[in-house]
Amino acid sequence: MGLDPFARPWQLTMALIHARRFDAALSEARLRSGAQPDNSMVHGYLSDAYWYKGMEKEAAQEMETAFQVGGEKESAIQIHQAFASGGFKACLEWQLNDLKKKVGAEGASPIAFAGAYGALQRKEETLRYLAQSYEEREPWLANIQYLPYLDFLHSEPRYRAIVKKMGLTPVY
Repeated sequence: MGLDPFARPWQLTMALIHARRFDAALSEARLRSGAQPDNSMVHGYLSDAYWYKGMEKEAAQEMETAFQVGGEKESAIQIHQAFASGGFKACLEWQLNDLKKKVGAEGASPIAFAGAYGALQRKEETLRYLAQSYEEREPWLANIQYLPYLDFLHSEPRYRAIVKKMGLTPVY
């Protein structure tokens, strides 16, 4: 059985983002979005690549496209409106508020909240949810050192304590 590059076409982009190779991630994501224009995950990671490159307008457009092709037309409209009224930070705030709304109906893991607050660089909330993720043994927590939106915490003693409790060596 061979590898299927279309099974998870966003995976290489994600790996490049984790390696902080944003130019390569952007190139890869653009290539994949051209090959699979209806794949919402590809557009989501293309949005991330644009964001990390500081290309906020393009990041918002791809976030909107991700919702559109994912069948979430109302969310796409709201992202468009958020960007128009407050830039990319407003898009991130919208995502956080949307996550809060889903807690009652679907539930949301603390790592999801850590990510949403981390994207907004809200240190206290991010650290609180990272600590809760550790207490709840959230599997995705093993990736925290590779998530660029948490880079602002790498010198924070409370962040480093969580990493050490996990048995990992802090990267920075």
